[in-house]
This record gives sequence, structure tokens and C-alpha cells, in this order.
Amino acid sequence: MEENTHLPIKLRLQIFRKPSLITVFLALYLSIFIIFWYFNKSFISLALMLVYIFALAMGIYALIMIYSKEREIVFDKPEKLLIVAPHQDDCVICAGGFGIANVRLGGETHIVFLSHESKEDLADIRRREAEESWGLVGSCNLYHMDILPQKCEKSYKKIYDTADRIQTLIDQIQPTMLFIPLFEGGHVQHDITNYVISYLVKKPNGLRIFECPEYSPYFSFIHTPHKVLGILSRFFLVFVSYFGPPEGLDRRTMFNLKMSDYELALKKKMLSTFRSQGGDSLVTRFGYPDRVIEWVEKPYKSSPFAYKYSLAYFLQLLRQTPLAWLVKRLFPWEYKSVGLTHGITDMNDELSNIS
Repeated sequence: MEENTHLPIKLRLQIFRKPSLITVFLALYLSIFIIFWYFNKSFISLALMLVYIFALAMGIYALIMIYSKEREIVFDKPEKLLIVAPHQDDCVICAGGFGIANVRLGGETHIVFLSHESKEDLADIRRREAEESWGLVGSCNLYHMDILPQKCEKSYKKIYDTADRIQTLIDQIQPTMLFIPLFEGGHVQHDITNYVISYLVKKPNGLRIFECPEYSPYFSFIHTPHKVLGILSRFFLVFVSYFGPPEGLDRRTMFNLKMSDYELALKKKMLSTFRSQGGDSLVTRFGYPDRVIEWVEKPYKSSPFAYKYSLAYFLQLLRQTPLAWLVKRLFPWEYKSVGLTHGITDMNDELSNIS
């Protein structure tokens, strides 16, 4: 995963993945300012009341967008699962719940890791952590590969070699369900993995592919309502900060896996085993039922979204100014792709050099 996410603002109530609470808090604040205006009748009280009417309206809008876009998915029959993960913790973040359920149902679960740390001792540690994590589940098949280009490395050859290795694995396993990171601009190796599966690998008939969001610099009033609520909480709720789950970049339905309390607790325990990657932090940030978007074939795009003049682009510029401390606290997410010095993943650029 390897995202450098800023931790929540201290002295604030931290609310994770409970969006309706934010609208409740906004309504409470608005009621206070309505009472203040009723007894005061000043311009300031009127202005504050109007501001919080706007904030509550935005909060209700975001909540409507969330409930109109998200659906629950039930996993109740054994499958041949293949989880393709760039890094060891990604497999659990993306599809740990599906893996847990599939093993319980008697299905086949295969997990392939495409990248290792350049430092040999750290690579060994993370390999052992992955084996410990999936050992909690039961019978799973793990494949440790080191085939993706390293961060900041441009290698056309490695990308196509990765496709060949994954194609061989798919031909051998014949999976019925495949999970990959979403093409979202959060991490360049995540996006390369998505590109390989989406455009270079031949998919067997009947294979269902799911994309899994983890983190992204993308912001949209339509497609990222959880981020909208997060911004509203930091601007308008003095002692509250909201941190939502990862979201998509388009109108496709977000499916939330239905998990029992036992399965969710087991997923959190799996995340905690990745001690070298901040296991406790992973549990806090990603200890939710799996969120997936069904993959659909679509025209090639070199980047997940138009970066220039996006909110992330302007926030990255502001981080070079004395306002950087404020930007980090009000917008606590990455403003570029991890693994790049600036900007977001551009596959044309990643494929431009042969090494």
C-alpha cells in the first residue's frame, strides 16, 4: 500500500465510515445558529445560519449520493478466487473478506504479490507477515513474485513480463473471480497492476473481475461523497473530523460485502499482522467490509482522471507554500500518486522507456 496519509487532527472527535453522523452534527450546529439568530437578529448570526443551511444541504446531498450508489453484496457459494496485489497488505485491504468467506465455503483462494521491497530484510519480513495473515484464514495459495517495475522506474519490458506471468497463472488456475486494485491514481504500482489485467491479459469466458479502491487524490462532488462529508466536517464542525472509506471515480455501483462479526474481526486481525506497514493504523483505516466495483471493459485512458486543474493539483501547489500545515489538516489525503515525484499515474509515461 505505502500511502503517506496524514493522521486525523488531534483534539477532534474522529468518526470513521459513519456518514449519517456528520449530517446529524451539521443539523445540531444549524439549530444552535437558528436559536442564536432568533434572539440576536444580527447580520453575523444571519450569515452563520445561512452558511450552516448550505453546509447541511451539502451534507444531505452527499448522504443521498452515498445511499444511491452503494449496495450490499452477498458471497454465498465457493469460487476459484484470484487476488492480484502489488503489495502484501493490499490483498487483505482489497479482498480479505472475500478470501475469508471463500475458504469457509470450501472454494480455492489464490493470492499473488507482484512487488517486493528493494531491501532484502524488509522483503523477507513482509513475506512472513503475508503468510502469517493468510495463515489465520486457512488453506490459501500464495505466490510471491518480484516482477513489477519499482517506484520511479520506467520499464516497458517489466510491465509486459508481468502480464505474461499473470497470464500463465490465470491459465493454470482458471479463476472464476479476480480482484485487482482500482485504477485511481493513488499508487503507481496499483495502477500498473490494473492496466496489466485490463488491457494485456486475456480473460477466460465467465470470469468476473472486481476493482478495489484503496486511496486516491481524486475529488468530485458527484463521485466522492464521503470526501465531501470529510471536508464539511473539517470546515464546519469545530471538534469533529470524518474519515470515509475509499470511493470510485465514476457512476458504477460500489458493492459492500456482507460480512459477519466474526469475519470482520478476522479481517482486522489479518491487517494487524502487517506490523512493518503499521498494522494498527491499517485496522483503523481499512477495517471495514470489502468494497468492490465490478470491472467493465472500457476505452484506454493513460491516467485515471484529468490531474491538471483538479483539486489535488491545486492542493499540491499549496503544499509548497506557508499554508502547507493547514492544507494537510483540512485535506488529509495524498495529492499525487505514491511512487511518483509529482502528478498522478500516466501509463503512456510508464510505457515510454524500455529497460
